[in-house]
Order: sequence, then structure tokens, then C-alpha cells
Amino acid sequence: MHSPRITGNLRPEEHDDNNKRTMSQLLIQQYLNQLETLKRVSGTNRESVVREAFKNLLKGWARSHDLYFVPDTRLPRPPKSDP
Repeated sequence: MHSPRITGNLRPEEHDDNNKRTMSQLLIQQYLNQLETLKRVSGTNRESVVREAFKNLLKGWARSHDLYFVPDTRLPRPPKSDP
């Protein structure tokens, strides 16, 4: 299973809370605008269409917090147990 991951050092003392809130609101508005455009152009809300817009949202949020977005990170699976 692949899952996006955000890594890095969060240093809250370097970020103003109002600035973070404003950045988050801007990123969410951009995401919603991208979703609207994608739905209009593709005619669907399928995950394969929405994925890129959501990835852009995560990347922007991570960047605003001095973090790195690492797409499609392989997560270890626990071994299957026999019944």
C-alpha cells in the first residue's frame, strides 16, 4: 500500500499563527477551485481525478510548515495470520 507522507522539522516559533491560518485558508480555497475545474472538465469526482488536487493541497501545506511531502511511500504491512 502506498500512502503520502509529510516529513521535516516543524518550528512553530518561526511561524506566525495568523499567517499559518491565512495560508491554510488560501490553500483550501485553491484546492476547492481545482476540484471545481477538474469536475467541470472531466465530468467526474473520481479519486483518480481528485488525487492531484489533494496532493497539491498537501504539498502546499507542508511547504508552509517547512515540511516535505513524500508521495507514494510504501508502508510496511503486518504479516497475514492463518485462520
